[in-house]
Amino acid sequence: MSAILTKTSGESTKEFADKWLFKPLGIKDYHWRKSEDGIYHGGSDIFLTPRDMAKFGYLFLNNGQWNEKQIVPKEWVKKSTTKKVNIPADDLYATGLNYGYWWWIQEKAYMAWGAGGQYIIVSPDLNLVVVFTADGFDNINLYEIFMKLFLVDNIYSAVKSEMPLPADPSALKELDNILKELENPKEISITKLPKIGTTISKNNYTFETNDVGFQSTSFKFSNNICVWEYYIGGHGITLQVGMNGNYLI
Repeated sequence: MSAILTKTSGESTKEFADKWLFKPLGIKDYHWRKSEDGIYHGGSDIFLTPRDMAKFGYLFLNNGQWNEKQIVPKEWVKKSTTKKVNIPADDLYATGLNYGYWWWIQEKAYMAWGAGGQYIIVSPDLNLVVVFTADGFDNINLYEIFMKLFLVDNIYSAVKSEMPLPADPSALKELDNILKELENPKEISITKLPKIGTTISKNNYTFETNDVGFQSTSFKFSNNICVWEYYIGGHGITLQVGMNGNYLI
């Protein structure tokens, strides 16, 4: 789809998204991987902050409107979040889910489902957007465990009213303080590398053949910096790892 959009519009998918989607939503701080032939990945590999993920969900919750401006056609929001594909009953990882256009559909909500536990969940009935950026589930029925037991029992049940609640300045202030602390983590002074760093530094660890395609990984420590390098599907990826309380990945 990304290649089709690029050819049809005459500009890259990133340029198109910046102009028509990200700029109106105020999304600036993101990273988007592209293939060797310059096509931005259409099905994965875009890195957004949780807040920007929530903006995308909120856009769809409001039928494509943002600040009273129609960013995405209302008809497309309805079509894309309506069941188009029946998931086979023997697909244990997604039992109970169906598929629209790039959205997974369930009974009370629809969601964007990304690798490593990236979720944008939109519940029109509750006027609610829920964002997760990680999960602890592996090889289980996502719908049965995550959607029913966690989302329904813990998130949906926390909704106190379908109408706006009275203002609560003290709770809002507490939430703002938590957000500011998360957005500005305190740096930890590093006097020396952790012991394990000297043990594993520059060693290359190879994996047995696996479905994910991970081939090898290594960590290189020097001057209070850790560089993580791994190979997946024949492609090498290098990332700097935070060691002083600042999250870099």
